[in-house]
This record gives sequence, structure tokens and C-alpha cells, in this order.
Amino acid sequence: MKSRKLVDTLIIDLDNTIFDWFAVWYSSFKPIYDEIIAVSGKPLDEVNASIRAVHQARRTSEYTFLLEEVEFLESIRQAEDIRSKFRGAIEASQRGRDQNLKLYPSVFRSLWDIKNSGTKIVAYTESMSFYSGYRLKRFGLDGVIDVLFSPEDHDMPAGISLSVRPKRS
Repeated sequence: MKSRKLVDTLIIDLDNTIFDWFAVWYSSFKPIYDEIIAVSGKPLDEVNASIRAVHQARRTSEYTFLLEEVEFLESIRQAEDIRSKFRGAIEASQRGRDQNLKLYPSVFRSLWDIKNSGTKIVAYTESMSFYSGYRLKRFGLDGVIDVLFSPEDHDMPAGISLSVRPKRS
């Protein structure tokens, strides 16, 4: 009888393998995109070109700070807080993301079973680590995935910080 070969490492792709990356991206991008079109009054080709330029500069189409960098929104940013102006679209974007951010059926149980068998799990993604780390935590896989390979994160836009300020009493 032939002995079974021990598998000590499993390498998986994250996007569109364990969850529907496109559904998450589309449902979070579309409300912002539609509102940029509505608010700006710019022709579609100009909107698309400006958004594409930001995505190319930041090396990702998953860019949280798109509103802060789309060139023709500068006059709005000068007049008022851009996030307040787009609050409804941002909230719709977050709802869409959260509604679609779910693992395919049986992925969670399968990965836990694989992990519990002693196999190391390595994940690969083309999404930047900021976004991928968030998703792994939301999926409950941050203790299951041993190693995450992802591109380097983009820089933060000028004047934006992710650090949390302590509340004053």
C-alpha cells in the first residue's frame, strides 16, 4: 500500500477564490462613482480619465481616498469637507462592501480543517495589505492564514492620517 504524501503548506489566492472580490469592489465603488458624476457635471470620459489617473498613481482601484484626489473635485474640496458632501455615497459604499464581503460557502470550515490538520496556509493577493488585512479580520481568518503576500500599501494622501487621536475628557 502506498503511503500518502503529507501536505505541509497550502498556498491560496484570496481574490475571487475564497470570496467574490469583484462584487465587493463594484458595490463599494459604484455609489462613489455615480455621485462623482452627479455632483461634478463632467462628461463621462473626463470622469473616467480622472479616476483612472488616481488609480494608476496609487497602483490600485481599491483606493479609499479617491474623493481627496480626483482633480476636478478640487473646487468642492476648497469650499467644503468632501467627505461630508459625499456622505450618502460613502455610506452606500460601505453598506455595499459589507453586504458583499463574505466567504464562499464552506471556505471558512475548510480552511480551519486544513489549519487544524497541521498545514501552514499561505495567502496571495494582488490587493494591498491594508485592504487584505481588513478582509481577513472580517472573515475571521486572521488566525488561520499564517502568511499573507500582498503588494506594498500606497502612501497616504497629504494631510490624511490613519492614527486615532485619544478622546479628551
